[in-house]
Amino acid sequence: MKHLILGTAGHVDHGKTSLIKALTGTDTDRLPEEKARGMTIELGFTHLALPSGLVLGVVDMPGHEKFIKHMAAGAGGVDVALLVVAADEGIMRQTEEHLEILELLGISKGVVAVTKADLVEKDWLEMVVEEVRGRLEGTSLEAAPIVPVSSVTGEGVAKLAAELDAVSSKARERSAEPASRLYVDRSFSMTGQGTVVTGTLLGGPVAEGDRLELLPPGRTVRVKKVEVHDEQVPQAVRGQRVALNLAGIDRDEVERGMALASEGWLAPTSLIDAELRMLKGSPAIEHNERLRLHIGTVEAIARARVPKQPQGDTAFIQLDVEERICPARGDRFILRSYSPQATLAGGRVVMASPPRRKVGSEEEAVSIAKLASADIAVVLAELVRSGARAKGAQALPMEERALRRQAYMSEEAFAAASAKAVGEGALVELKAEGVRHFMDAASYGFLADGLQAALSSYHLEHPLRKGMPKEEARQKAMPWLDKKQAGALLEREAAEGRITQSGELVRLTSHEVRLSEKQLAAARALEASFKEGLLAPPDLEEVIKASKEGIGPIADYLVGEGILVKASSEITFHKDAIGMAVKAASSFEGQFTAAMLRDALGTSRKYAIALLEWMDALELTQRSGDFRRFREGGGKAR
Repeated sequence: MKHLILGTAGHVDHGKTSLIKALTGTDTDRLPEEKARGMTIELGFTHLALPSGLVLGVVDMPGHEKFIKHMAAGAGGVDVALLVVAADEGIMRQTEEHLEILELLGISKGVVAVTKADLVEKDWLEMVVEEVRGRLEGTSLEAAPIVPVSSVTGEGVAKLAAELDAVSSKARERSAEPASRLYVDRSFSMTGQGTVVTGTLLGGPVAEGDRLELLPPGRTVRVKKVEVHDEQVPQAVRGQRVALNLAGIDRDEVERGMALASEGWLAPTSLIDAELRMLKGSPAIEHNERLRLHIGTVEAIARARVPKQPQGDTAFIQLDVEERICPARGDRFILRSYSPQATLAGGRVVMASPPRRKVGSEEEAVSIAKLASADIAVVLAELVRSGARAKGAQALPMEERALRRQAYMSEEAFAAASAKAVGEGALVELKAEGVRHFMDAASYGFLADGLQAALSSYHLEHPLRKGMPKEEARQKAMPWLDKKQAGALLEREAAEGRITQSGELVRLTSHEVRLSEKQLAAARALEASFKEGLLAPPDLEEVIKASKEGIGPIADYLVGEGILVKASSEITFHKDAIGMAVKAASSFEGQFTAAMLRDALGTSRKYAIALLEWMDALELTQRSGDFRRFREGGGKAR
């Protein structure tokens, strides 16, 4: 079944609440002050059963200018609008502003009720209907049916319900969200029940026993009971008005504007990137201008960071909010001037927690425009690039889970979108320890080129070394990446044939070690000296220092080829000595000590310890205090 929210809009005292009571039988004015003053101050809620069987959640929004923030909070979750215009007054100031807000939020399905039809003559009523029709031309509600009604006599109420039914049947449900989510519009305590919160379920479902995260505090709560339309249900689904009875939180810890969401999906932030649709005739938003941001069910003060002054009705902007909010990508909002208050623009969040943008920058404006693109491949690539900048890195892979959360997409939608982005070359896929990571193509090219340059430089400096240590390559070419991420990039470059990996070394595939005849003779001589010393080898560093021929590169070559093995920073053995030590260690039954290996090899304790520590590092032996045990079939790749 389709689940939609109907929201009333219109000027104060034009009969919105009376009309809702005529339609539903419920008086949505619940506060004593509302009863006394005869006008809605807070949001009111009920439900409307239509002739077709469709049940709408109803949000009755205040009409007075002083309570426009509550109207904006209610409008954010509306699917179908009921615009109310009194026949005896016609279109008024708040009618205009409410209509503007509905349009800026992209609400295009609705019905207009011309109320108090019993108070005017037929000619006057027809004139008001025509006035409304003319005002709706060119707006998102241009096609909305207009129905004269009287909440007193009941005239037109049945027809209004039928028109709402017809319009609602054509309204599309909101796109599926990847997480359960609502913004709290009310919270209260019930005797014997505890804390209850209400809101419109934007993502779902939510069921009894579910664990949700209350944000910004970051508190985990458990759902004890779920109510929809004043009835307890096992679960609620997207698009329904819900009341949730929560365990694990006190009433005074929950405030209007907070978010409840599946754990790990939303994060508090004070920065958002946004695409704005400027209200016609409103002044351009200036850098550092103080604004009123209406998003979810919260009103927050924000300062504008304007990368570039807009040209036309669309602007790309960053908002620096004076408190932490918890938006998801795609959330719509309203911007109003700080003082005097007037609606300026409607917007859409294109990135939550973005990097801090530079003011007056064409590049920054282009970046936000890409985040607002209709091409999901462009969006995903820019989310990755901007996500790296937000962490202070020039280029950084983003885990699949993190990118999906930043994009706020379901698993199925993200799978299709990421496949498209990779197929079109906008994203590059990496795998690190079985986990998929993504980079935008430009950033990946930047890192890959940097790796190529670092390896080329290394090969020129050390032509006889087999390759560059991977950790050194990471630190030189991609210091923002951790070892896992760098390993993923190396794997991809190796798969593409641009580099070759060998143990802990990496080299350009084109790199070959070639010795001249003179160098080959020096290598043989150096190897012979270590083979002769075998289990009491010479000090390699001293040999290099004493040499007049500069045999340091020759030593690098022998180490790279595995002919000489550095057991520690100070002691180097010939590979035959290593083989003898491994064979001796493996011959012991059970545990053995360094002294036992020393005696078996006929060497000194100094060299026996170096050999054992080398075997420990490769997990050929397992140490326990002064004892070791040879690990049959153990050992890392050497």
